[in-house]
Amino acid sequence: MGQEKIEDDEIEIDFSKITNLFKSGKKEKKVEDKEDKDDEEISFDFNKVKNFFKSEKKESDDEDIAMDWGSVKGFFKKHQTLFLLLIPLFLSIFLRVQPAYLPITDDWATDTVMNGIRGQVNTQINQQYPNLPDQNKNALVNTEMGKIIKEQKGQIDQQITSLSLQFKSQLKDDEGTTYLLAIDPYFWMRKAKNVVDHGHPGDRIVDGMQWNDYMYAPLGREVSPDMLHGYFEGYMYKIISFFKRDLSLMRLAFYMPILISALSVIPAFFIVRRAGGNVGALFASTMVAVHAGFVSRTAGGFSDTDAYNVFFPLLITWIFIEAFEAKEMKKKLIFGGLSGFFVGLYSLAWTGWWYSFDFILGAIGIYLIYIVLINRKSIGLRIMDLLRKDEFKRPLFLLVIFFVSSLIFVSFFMDFAAFQNFEKGPMAFIKLKDVAVGTVWPNVYTTVAEQNPSSLPAVISQIGGKFLFFLSLMGILFTMIRKDKSRKGEFLFFGASMLWFLYIIYSLPGSLNTFLLAIAAPVIIKLFLIIKNKDTSVDMKYAALLILWFIGTIYASVKGVRYLLLLVPGFSIGFGIFAGVVYKNVSKWVSKELHINDIITKTTVFILLALLLINPIKAGYGTAVREIPSMNDAWYNA
Repeated sequence: MGQEKIEDDEIEIDFSKITNLFKSGKKEKKVEDKEDKDDEEISFDFNKVKNFFKSEKKESDDEDIAMDWGSVKGFFKKHQTLFLLLIPLFLSIFLRVQPAYLPITDDWATDTVMNGIRGQVNTQINQQYPNLPDQNKNALVNTEMGKIIKEQKGQIDQQITSLSLQFKSQLKDDEGTTYLLAIDPYFWMRKAKNVVDHGHPGDRIVDGMQWNDYMYAPLGREVSPDMLHGYFEGYMYKIISFFKRDLSLMRLAFYMPILISALSVIPAFFIVRRAGGNVGALFASTMVAVHAGFVSRTAGGFSDTDAYNVFFPLLITWIFIEAFEAKEMKKKLIFGGLSGFFVGLYSLAWTGWWYSFDFILGAIGIYLIYIVLINRKSIGLRIMDLLRKDEFKRPLFLLVIFFVSSLIFVSFFMDFAAFQNFEKGPMAFIKLKDVAVGTVWPNVYTTVAEQNPSSLPAVISQIGGKFLFFLSLMGILFTMIRKDKSRKGEFLFFGASMLWFLYIIYSLPGSLNTFLLAIAAPVIIKLFLIIKNKDTSVDMKYAALLILWFIGTIYASVKGVRYLLLLVPGFSIGFGIFAGVVYKNVSKWVSKELHINDIITKTTVFILLALLLINPIKAGYGTAVREIPSMNDAWYNA
């Protein structure tokens, strides 16, 4: 999809058209197809609003202050991308900062105070009416409780507030910072402290190696090289504490996942903006921001490496797509090399870096095969003729740049053996949970809670439920819509695919492999039809990348519950594309066929789509407010 399609999904609201809504039905309004750029642009024509308040008989010449509504409109139109991006950024930060305030303690305090009052009332009634049936006693208790709450509301509220503050204080340090939520964040905070103290995450240097004295104690062990989080946290503290001297390392560590998670919504927005316009971008980035599976691993205080497993795959994918879409070879070289650089940086954060790298390689490989097959008659088996074609040469050049730059940067940040994991990693992962039988030592991964296997129904439920999962899969298919959408075959194919997805998702075959093949089937069939018809109007890269992302991460999530997080980016992208494409096409079709003003149709469709976000936002908020630290004053002072 070209650059000219970026604005395809913007909302245009022209208040001058409102007057047409109430005209006589004798004169039918002609609905014309506009250019895509004007079709969905978010703009408000405030110039027309000024005339609303003017008298029909005479105009007022007494206005001393005139607001330039055109300038206001132009400002918002010019910066609309920024304003839209601020919405998911706000949601991401708002949800993840909840553990700093510990709102759950208000519920604890309320329950404690109310249960105490109820217990006292119940005791008194039992003493006065020992032989009264329980049903009657409960009625008296409820009546008396209502009186007490009404008469002593102020005192009760004061008790609840005081007790809530007491609960909060037990979960915070002396500076008022909420303790970190789990064990691993303290591991990383110690590494960051070492970086602050002596410039590296090791406790000391032994024979030229950074040494960890606290693992495998008392002997210790060499520090693993994937210490990006320790370095990042340590150097962030050095920089910020230079300006804020009283900043504690734990306070900085508390806010680290909030920062990285907020940054993750930016690449999600721009990835989907190309395929689903601004509306799709807003929905995708919002889903990333509020997804409960992401919030639970990146709430304030959960300063672990989980945030990188959403941030880096999205960032790498975004930059790679920009490289793919770039017209100039120089830009392809720059963006391709930059995406390889971030692959290398990702390898410094997590040993499973290779999964996003492999998905991109697979997607570009499928795309190249697609180009070869649709040009099979014109080029035959002549390789040089194929290499002269820009549609093959350019993605091949990008593939080489991406692969070579990733090799260089992964080898630089880690080593060449680490880079080889892009090939060995998938097979090693499959065997990860096998209990060792060839040695006396069992595989400890079988005892780690987050490595426990899940089930396909549980994975679909946790990622968003069957319906949202279905919509995300439809989003993948929507990337394969022909530019000429008038063909009857297109409607039949997408209708049949929709029914197929619904059947597979709601019936859920017992075999995981069968399910994965089933959700890939419509994409495979569509690809076959495209190749058969030599159709060059379909952009294959999104569908190829996303279906590989779904298959790989669903498989991983069933094998280990922690890997569900890897599915969040792909799921959110598919959902955003679905929302963007539906918004654009449904609002346009309704306006044209039913002769309804496009303001009404666009607003209605947008609101209906926005309803899909209610449950994810509620789930994300519910997860955030329940996050509490496993540490408290008693443990800390022990």
